[in-house]
Amino acid sequence: MYSTAIYEIDWSVGQILNTLKETGIDENTIVLFTTDNGRAGRKGSAKALRGGKGKHRREACEFLQ
Repeated sequence: MYSTAIYEIDWSVGQILNTLKETGIDENTIVLFTTDNGRAGRKGSAKALRGGKGKHRREACEFLQ
């Protein structure tokens, strides 16, 4: 499932970048990638942002300042 998600993201980003280039706006466009900092299941670590989606921790707030 993870590899399928990566493949789809890669394909989708390629389509977006190609469209930007075809329309001539690729040089004046910034493409940003963001995350919700949620970990996948029980594996992985979000360090100071740990706690899962929708939860706030004092350490995370201090880390982000």
